[in-house]
Amino acid sequence: GTERQTEFANRSDRAVYRVVLDARGLIDIKADFGSLNAASVELLDSACTPVRAFGGPAASIGMSSVLSVPSNIWTLAPGVYFVRFGPTSSTVFGSPFSFEATFTPHFGHDCATAEPMTLKETKEGELLFPEDREVFRVNLTRAGEIHAWTTGFESPDQPYVDLRMADCSVPNSLQASDESGMGIVTSTLEPGTYYLSVEPVPNALGPFILNIEFSRPPDIDYEFSDVPLG
Repeated sequence: GTERQTEFANRSDRAVYRVVLDARGLIDIKADFGSLNAASVELLDSACTPVRAFGGPAASIGMSSVLSVPSNIWTLAPGVYFVRFGPTSSTVFGSPFSFEATFTPHFGHDCATAEPMTLKETKEGELLFPEDREVFRVNLTRAGEIHAWTTGFESPDQPYVDLRMADCSVPNSLQASDESGMGIVTSTLEPGTYYLSVEPVPNALGPFILNIEFSRPPDIDYEFSDVPLG
């Protein structure tokens, strides 16, 4: 959210700024190039390697977005990044321009970046754009059923909740809608790692609370079954 101002002295000049992310999330760079018309903008990782799918010329009229996540990366992991500005063929040297960076915390978009979640807690998330998704990882140490649902969503159109397997596939045969229609109930799952994804229905975005309950079917509630004594 801090606004900075700089200028290019010559064709080989660059302006580089360090950004430290303490949590996974989204970043948006807004710039007002003024009379520069355009400049190149790149997002680099801690080794100064360009982050995939970002970089190249950008133009703005007034303070507008010139580089942002999400794209095909969706979220950035915590760590050190750099934003590098460079002149283009239409750059006017010595003319100042300003920019600002905004960070929005956001859980992972896929199973590889999923947010850990225990079976005894809730998670507050937010769906920010139509293709958004937040994914949560749960570990089952014993067989049982998961009931997962959302609350706190302002729109009557509740987000989609899906169970995902270790390979992130959706096993439709292992889940069904719950009685409220706002979540899912699974069949009995074996111990292992599973994921819960939350995705928006069209044109319904905003914050939500993911709730989870774990239960064991009655037929496996006991360590020992009754054995006739003869």
